[in-house]
Amino acid sequence: MSLFRRARSNLIWVLMSDVVAKGATIVVTIYLARVLGVTEFGVLGLGIAIASTLWPLVDLGTNGYGTREIARDHSNAHTLLPSLNSMRLTASVIVLIASAIVIQTIGFEESKKWTILATLLYMTTYAITPDWVARGIERMSIGFAINAFVAGSFILGAVVLVSGPEDTTTAGLVRSFSFAIGAIVGLVILSRLEGIRFRFTAQLDDWLSLIRRTYHFLINRVATNLGQYIPFFAVSIILTDMDTGLFAAPHRLYIVAVGGMAAITSAVYPILTDLYQKDPEKFRRFQRKLVDYILLLFIPAAGLG
Repeated sequence: MSLFRRARSNLIWVLMSDVVAKGATIVVTIYLARVLGVTEFGVLGLGIAIASTLWPLVDLGTNGYGTREIARDHSNAHTLLPSLNSMRLTASVIVLIASAIVIQTIGFEESKKWTILATLLYMTTYAITPDWVARGIERMSIGFAINAFVAGSFILGAVVLVSGPEDTTTAGLVRSFSFAIGAIVGLVILSRLEGIRFRFTAQLDDWLSLIRRTYHFLINRVATNLGQYIPFFAVSIILTDMDTGLFAAPHRLYIVAVGGMAAITSAVYPILTDLYQKDPEKFRRFQRKLVDYILLLFIPAAGLG
């Protein structure tokens, strides 16, 4: 299969996956903003912002590193999935406990505290998702299946279980556990179709060695997340809960839009990794063409924006 056919196939699946995920986010955002009310929706939005900002401390750069190494050699998936996801799962528990201690120390209101903790549980449920493995082996259809189950679970859970401001903590739990459902589906599909299995392994020496190889991915992700969420934290600190709630919905839609722009890079990253290793000159030619296409697409979009 030619490079552009591979890229086109990957991009189609990534875009479909993105449409499902972002579509669900928009639908649930509108629904929750209506049923929870401005103030409680703002609390939920604060929890999501905190979870997203802390996520790089759980991922530790493994997402980008794992995708790259599997793209170089698909057989790496059999060792990297257990190692990296076990490390992420352990890190998520540590970060969640530390967050709970900080929240308790700060002295949040009881209802706000439990809502934020319920939302932070996302870090643990998402830690075991194998979407990065699917990207590495260029099975973007598996990523689509994961996002479809997350989206379906989130919408169904929100509609059935959340009906008023008193269900704000439940909304946080629904969001967190929808990612667990998607992760389990992804692990089952990888095991059945590709023979790639996840088993928890606690090997501290391996984890420290991996962190030394993933730290630059971590730094990049931390900088990106801080840039996206600092405005939200500033609003929540300086202004009232009502103002935070009013800011939360458009901010969520902004995050959806920014995330959608990453579809092209997600689709071609494993191809570029594989190509760079096998044929550096061909990699440079393909990369130059890709930049031209991206500029052709996004400069008009930026102008319209």
